[in-house]
Amino acid sequence: MKFFAMKLNISENIFNSNFKNIKEELIPKRILSFAKEPVNRKDEWTLVNVKSLDNNIIMGDVAKPLLQKVTQIDGSVTKEVAFEYVQLSPFYYFVKEEIILCHPYNTSNKTSVFNHFKGIISRDAEIGDVDIRLLSKTKEFEKNLLSENYSVRKLELDYVTPNDPRTLNEIQDIITENNAKTGKLTLENKEEGLKVKSEDGKTTDFIKNLLQITRKGFGNIKATLVDQDNKKTVIETKENPIKKTIDEVDKENIEVINRVKGEIMSSMEDGEREDEE
Repeated sequence: MKFFAMKLNISENIFNSNFKNIKEELIPKRILSFAKEPVNRKDEWTLVNVKSLDNNIIMGDVAKPLLQKVTQIDGSVTKEVAFEYVQLSPFYYFVKEEIILCHPYNTSNKTSVFNHFKGIISRDAEIGDVDIRLLSKTKEFEKNLLSENYSVRKLELDYVTPNDPRTLNEIQDIITENNAKTGKLTLENKEEGLKVKSEDGKTTDFIKNLLQITRKGFGNIKATLVDQDNKKTVIETKENPIKKTIDEVDKENIEVINRVKGEIMSSMEDGEREDEE
């Protein structure tokens, strides 16, 4: 079963003095509350089958109850009969790392599941709004930026304020100094193209910082590239999400699940360590 990797970010209360408690106590408490909370509305997204595997891993399903009408034969006539079914998207939540693994029931509409998971958490007023970003591989994106075939005319970073104290770089400084919770940073040079490559042929430190913020789940980068024929191409980091496989037989195997988490953490720290799916 393929799981998409995501990063949950506290957004509304990012600068709140109660931040640590929100992260380590309130969010896991909110998720675990669904172990006992009945579903009152038939059309409401909710969490079911929720339980702790250990003090850091919570598992369950994002669920959408639905009603389906079918036509049946009743004697010599037909009648419509309604029955209830549910769409389930299994998930894991790692409390300390704020990482979510989720297998959407429909991968073509995966953002819907992610948004509803976000909405479920944000219903708690003490937690406030949260932001969920797909974790992406950046190696291929970086390769395109450095390609001799393209001139990088525009870069757009759509970000949420990093809450990782280790993400200390000039980009985070710009964001935090302006007290911004979310926003967009745009760089553009339509004539000559942006400087993305240093003298050693690698990306500049500034671009490395942008990629680092993206890898850690705090943003998405969109790049506008122009080739030698003046043909425009737009690429985004979120087009290459991190996906991991957890077999049904291992769905409660803590060792396997932690190994998968470790692989994700390695990719977040170093784009060169991105492994094949």
